[in-house]
Amino acid sequence: MEEIGGLQQATCLLGLIPSQHLEQTAEQLKEFGAAFQPLGTAANRHACIIIALNENIADVQKMLRSVEFEPVNFERMTGTVAELTDRYQKELDQAKKQLQDHYDKASSLSENLLNLQILHDHYTNLLNREETRGTAPATEHTVILEGWVKKREYPLLEKIVSNFQASSLTKIEPAEDEEIPVEIENKSGIRPFEVITRLYGMPQRIEVDPTVFLAPFFALFFGLCLTDAGYGLIMVALSIYLLRKLQGDKKFAALMVICSLSTILCGALTGGWFGDAVQILGISPLSKARDAILRFGFDPAQNPEIFFRLALGIGYIQLLSGILVAFFYKLRQKRFVEATCAHLTWFVMLNCFAAYFFSTKQLFVPEEYGRFFLKLAIIPAFLIVLFSHNEGGILGRLGMGVFNLFSAIFYIGDILSYVRLMALGMVTAGLAVAINQFGVMASDVKYVGPVLAALVLVGGHAFNMGISALGAFVHTLRLQYVEFFPKFFEDGGRLFQPFTKKYNHIYISKN
Repeated sequence: MEEIGGLQQATCLLGLIPSQHLEQTAEQLKEFGAAFQPLGTAANRHACIIIALNENIADVQKMLRSVEFEPVNFERMTGTVAELTDRYQKELDQAKKQLQDHYDKASSLSENLLNLQILHDHYTNLLNREETRGTAPATEHTVILEGWVKKREYPLLEKIVSNFQASSLTKIEPAEDEEIPVEIENKSGIRPFEVITRLYGMPQRIEVDPTVFLAPFFALFFGLCLTDAGYGLIMVALSIYLLRKLQGDKKFAALMVICSLSTILCGALTGGWFGDAVQILGISPLSKARDAILRFGFDPAQNPEIFFRLALGIGYIQLLSGILVAFFYKLRQKRFVEATCAHLTWFVMLNCFAAYFFSTKQLFVPEEYGRFFLKLAIIPAFLIVLFSHNEGGILGRLGMGVFNLFSAIFYIGDILSYVRLMALGMVTAGLAVAINQFGVMASDVKYVGPVLAALVLVGGHAFNMGISALGAFVHTLRLQYVEFFPKFFEDGGRLFQPFTKKYNHIYISKN
């Protein structure tokens, strides 16, 4: 192999050519007087050898590039092809034997996998303890540990420290510019929604925890995106199963239980039970029960406008609630001017515009009152221009005030974003109805009709439920992060991470 290419008047090229270019390459090489010999095939490519005179080699190489020729280098190979094949086969056999030895060793170690995982977690915790001790100031006989503890757990820490004779505990007032870690705690019904807040980012220490405010909206929006009580029943069962089987943090499983219950409620109020399965089955008690529940709701297929108005209405309510949260938060901080001019003004002005809009449609508000509310909106608009921005010179503040007032148009876009609730709910229902129709058609097939219909219905509804649940979660999450949170919440807080034992492979029950 080392003698290949050892020519004086010609150059030898070895490489691979795609199969579709083989005949074209052979014809073009003849024009340059070059010798061409295919040697074999591998993965739709032909191995070949090309010999061309040195005076034509530049043109030959240019042509080979156009046909995707891939050169192969044999410079470091010595010996004949048979010798090389035999050598590499022995190396391959040796590598396979080593791989099998590793598999056998891993198989023997797997018998002690649980013990190894326990030891891993145990010694990882010991390592973390020693690293913490290593970063603490210490002398030969003493050590100083400095850190944070929750206020309600400080008495417990005092009790623990008092159990040791040569120890003391001292409170330290944090510096003004010191970053204090943050932890959020809520009641049991709200706690699962902390998953949403933590995914976005922790609030700063002076900010309000948004979890309690997003919880009812998130559950409601998720249910409206699915609007199928049948899917909700299956999701509740799966979520409860996961809740019982999962170890460690179960917040997400609990969150899905709540959202699934909301799906059942929204599906029942909109008449969705695996699409139109109740109507197709024609079972009288089920149909009567569906119709009785539907009296308190509406059928989106027959009244999509109601769904449209509902989506916009609850979106408007959520945006207003975000403004109110910001208003009361600023009041609590005694930032009265900012609370009034940056938040209360928007609340009043938006409601004035809403009242005027309803009056033009002769809904809720008489027409003569509508004109009054439109004039009333001038007052908060004037305050926004003058006082919504309190930095810079007069002209700069007025300019930013005008810009802030112009941003009222963005609220229209924010409200329209909630139309996705209707869109996703309608799509889920439409796909469910289509799957039922395919199932009915499949049942008419001779001999295999019932089996085929079962496969279509089970597979179709499983796919629709999975993809719709994913879409409901993602889009509901987006509404919180993009439309709701910016009204009152900024992340940036540092998560409180207490010094504690952590287990990655095992779970220690407290029972």
